[in-house]
Formats: sequence, C-alpha cells, structure tokens
Amino acid sequence: MKFLSKNSLFITILVSIILFSVISLVFFLNEPNIIILSDGSEEMEKALNKYAEQNSFGDNIPVYYYERGNIENVAEALTDEKPLLIIGPRTSEDAIQLLPYMRENENIFVVSPTVTSGSVVGFNGRFITMSLPNSLRAKRLARTVERDDVWNVYVLTDEINETFSTEILDHFRLEYNGKIVDVLKIGNRNEIRIDKDMKNCDGIVSFSDALSTGILMSMLREEGYEGNFYATEYAFNEDLRLFDKKIIKDLKVFIPIARMPEEKPKSVNFVGTYNALVAADYIMSHYGYDLQKAFNEVKDMHFEGYDGEFSISESFYSVKDYQIVKLEDTGIWED
Repeated sequence: MKFLSKNSLFITILVSIILFSVISLVFFLNEPNIIILSDGSEEMEKALNKYAEQNSFGDNIPVYYYERGNIENVAEALTDEKPLLIIGPRTSEDAIQLLPYMRENENIFVVSPTVTSGSVVGFNGRFITMSLPNSLRAKRLARTVERDDVWNVYVLTDEINETFSTEILDHFRLEYNGKIVDVLKIGNRNEIRIDKDMKNCDGIVSFSDALSTGILMSMLREEGYEGNFYATEYAFNEDLRLFDKKIIKDLKVFIPIARMPEEKPKSVNFVGTYNALVAADYIMSHYGYDLQKAFNEVKDMHFEGYDGEFSISESFYSVKDYQIVKLEDTGIWED
C-alpha cells in the first residue's frame, strides 16, 4: 500500500507538471505577438480596418494607446518572454523613447508607419519604417525651393517632434544653396508670432506639424504675405481642414506616397500604417515567431502597398516613389 501510495503521489505530481506545462504553452501561444502602438491617430485605425476588410489579417491585433510623449507607460508592460512585433509609433520623438526598452528586450521588433529619424530607423537591426530618409526628403525639398527661384527662407520647427525637426533641418542646411534667414522653434502654439524678417523672405519652410503650419501660414497670408510655403508630410493631415482652403491650398508638401490612389489619403499615417500591415502580414505568415530571421531576410523584398510597390532597404527604410504636390491636389478636403 505504501508503494502504491508513493507511486500515486509520483503520478499525481507528474500529471500536474505536464498539465502546468500545457497550460503555460497555451497561454504563451495565445498571448499576442503583434500589437499596434497608437497615440490615438484615427488614420491608423482606419488603415487597420481597411486592411482587415480586404485581407484575413488584422482583425484581432490589439491596439495599445498612449499619450504623445508618454510611450513609457505602455512600453513597460511589453512582454519579454517571446518575440513581439510592434506596428508604430508614428513619430521619431516617441520612437526615441522606445529605444531603451528595445535595448533591454531583444525580443521587440518594430515596423513604424512614418518614423524618419536615422537615430531610430535600423536600431539593432530591429526597426523598420515605411517612410523615407530625412536626407532624401531635405534634398528634394531644397531642389524644389531653388527651382521656384526662392533663395532666402524662414524655417519653422517644433519641440513636439524635436528629433525629426532637428535632424531634417540639419540635412536641409547642407542641401539648400540659398540663405536660411532664421528658425522659429515652437514649444507652444501660442508663441507663434510674425516678425519682419519673415515677411521679407521669399518662402517659408515648415518642419512642424499641421496646426503650427496652418496657423503661421494663415497669419502671414492675412497680412498680405505672397511668398511660397513648403512643408513635409509631418504637416499633412486633416488638421489642415481647420483653416481656410483659399489661404493654404497652395502649400507645397513633400509626401512619401508613390501614387495617389482613387480614394486619396488624407495623411501619410493611413498609407504608412496600411503598408506596415502589408509587411507585418508577410512576416507573420512566413516567419511566425522567428522575427530576427524575418528582419534579416525582408530587406530588398518587394511588396504591393496602398500606394504602389515598395521594398525595404539595407538601412531599413522603405524604398518607393514620392511626390511634392500642392495641398489642393491631395485628398485632404474630400469627404
């Protein structure tokens, strides 16, 4: 009886261990290994819904929300037990905050819709972006400004996405053969003021967001300023609809959109997120949890995105066509 008792105890313990292992495995497999990090962008969610409608991928991806500048609140809760693919964040400033967690946790891999900063993209071979390098963006803008015979400009930057603003301004200084009269750095939009040097410039170049760009452009136009306005896709979103179309329609904006689809996007957040889902769909279906292998091999592969074909470069940027268009030629005012 003692033997049977000991044997039964052993069997009970063994069964318990096996059961615990099975439960742990099921829990592990059911834990999401792909999430979306969102600062509340409606265009990101629209892209997710659009992609999920057209494909058998995206329906069950959990969305983790954070406030701009406070990504740590979400990052601290990310699992380190298995590889995790993150779609997001949108801005270089928020992506910078994610890097310490990526250093500590080698299981985190990122596909960002729109991050551009070279200090982030390609980080440890685990950060891909659907956007283009700031060096290319600055060069293309500089050539456009010069072709318009604009040889002195005032530049607008901001502190909200300082990582992006600072880097692209540095590249623009190298590329532009004209004179940068001064730089207005916005910490608070209430600080936006017009000085006489602005009015005397041939053009204004904005490396700030849509609201700051729209405010400054409206103020200058209302005071009779007739110079040219230029911006990057950072200023291209529906916030521009808050301003008088007649005043801002001639804003020339760099957008990393290869071609305008029939349903014109209202921001690059939509296009970038949709294309990030295309890449993520391929990675998850072909590599599963082996994300390091995926990120090693995905470079130079070609994908069909929302706006046409794109590939991933050796430096982890998207390789695709792009445009500089007047705001009135985009879908910003289409319902």
